[in-house]
Amino acid sequence: MRKKAHRQMTFDKKMTYFITKALIISTVLIVTVSAVSTMISLINKSAQMAMKEVDTMAANTEDSFTQYYDLIWSINLNEHIQRYLKENDKEQQTIKNAYSVLDNICNMNKNLNFISVVREDERDFLIKGNAIPNWLPDYKGKIKEDYNNSISMRNNVVRMVYSNTYGRGGEYSLSVYYPLYSNSVIGQRLGTLCINVKDSNLNQLMNRENPGENFTVNTYFVHEEGNIIVPAGEKEMGMEFEEMKFRDAKEGELISDTGLAIYEKLTGWDFYYVTHIGWWDLAKDSLGTVVILLLLLCGLLIFFTKNAKQIVEQQEQMNQIRLDALHSQIQPHFLYNTLDCIHWQAVVSGDSEISNMVKALATYYRICLSKGKDIITLHQELDYVKSYLYIQRMRYGEVLNYEIIAEEELGNTAIPKLTLQPLVENAIYHGIKSAGGEEGHIVIRVSEISSDIAIFVEDDGAGMSQDKVEEMNRLVKIFDEQFGYGVRNVNRRIQLFCGENYGLTYMKNQKGGITVRVLIPKIQQSDGEGSHDAGIDSR
Repeated sequence: MRKKAHRQMTFDKKMTYFITKALIISTVLIVTVSAVSTMISLINKSAQMAMKEVDTMAANTEDSFTQYYDLIWSINLNEHIQRYLKENDKEQQTIKNAYSVLDNICNMNKNLNFISVVREDERDFLIKGNAIPNWLPDYKGKIKEDYNNSISMRNNVVRMVYSNTYGRGGEYSLSVYYPLYSNSVIGQRLGTLCINVKDSNLNQLMNRENPGENFTVNTYFVHEEGNIIVPAGEKEMGMEFEEMKFRDAKEGELISDTGLAIYEKLTGWDFYYVTHIGWWDLAKDSLGTVVILLLLLCGLLIFFTKNAKQIVEQQEQMNQIRLDALHSQIQPHFLYNTLDCIHWQAVVSGDSEISNMVKALATYYRICLSKGKDIITLHQELDYVKSYLYIQRMRYGEVLNYEIIAEEELGNTAIPKLTLQPLVENAIYHGIKSAGGEEGHIVIRVSEISSDIAIFVEDDGAGMSQDKVEEMNRLVKIFDEQFGYGVRNVNRRIQLFCGENYGLTYMKNQKGGITVRVLIPKIQQSDGEGSHDAGIDSR
């Protein structure tokens, strides 16, 4: 229905429609681009803030881990620790010296909870610190259990566990494990070192709330295998981080269905800091701007629609004024009444030929005017041509014969008014009349081709060469003014109503004459006026 209504628009209405549509589309594009630009700007700003935070946290954690690593090496290289690990029958002085080393280290590092040195044969172990978990029934066994559950920190040598196992009040701490080797025999493992620390960076991440000023930020300390280390909890402990697509990258951004992720890897370590911001948190600050732009868009749409409606109404009023002026000039009722009077006078006088001719002329003018309609039904158009052919046959006598073949169900097809009459007129004057007075035939056939209707106007007149036929098809398509006005007008009106794929095509036929094919779409039109004859009509 919408396609049909659009095709029936006048040229001025189509121009108004397309201009309005272009303005609306341009406005929508401008508003959309402005909204998207605003959102992108805010997203970039948020990403930069998150990247700075991630960079700071990564740098601080790298420093802490490097200190732990240096501390491990200092313990591993200490001669007293080495002697303790190597001697089977340890003297009390050896044990005392080893404890003294651990005690000094704990005094120098207040964040150390405890240090434990376990011999490889597990016959003995040392433990010293500021917060030894002696409240645990078997803390030695717990340290060994945690080591078995630890993950790699660097090259699978340095390992760690972040848990609340050793916190009396449930506080989380970091346990770092390292294998202790002999300084004199390459590859000889002597034991295992465990240092348990209160890592301020990880604890701060574990205990902090939302650091974002205007949006919710979720920051994670993630192992390269995908496990979330911090924040640790019943639901998140050991949970694999979604979409670990950045495993081999140093830093960057990752866009997913849930939001924006900013990540950075710790240099020399097997961990990432990942900050995730949801799309809602990124977009909500720009909602005010988007709402304003949408309100502006609605206002412009109302403005354009109102003005377009006014223009259409004014155009319809102008068309009605022109039509009323035309009707007032022609005075159709006076014309009909006069022709009807002549018809009945002829009937009374017994002159049937004059009566039929006047009746055909009345039908001709009635359909020609069609109450100002530009589009009529195929039934009405065929009635119109039938009346025209009857009048012409009265003029030329037996020289002119015609036949109209059309199926009843195709009669309600919409067609521009006065489509066939100029073609029939050409067939008479340039076809049959040019044949030198010989009897001629005109056949009008209506056929259905897929979703289109083809109307063929055939004559067996003088005909023309193939070059001339091709020249006519070329001229009618380019709307050449040297070509016949009536045919040009018919082809152009069909294209304005139906589209550029429809119109007239000339071709030679087997009778030696010319056939004109009129191609129109199969669009239904109510038959609002006049009677019509169905099926086949011939003279």
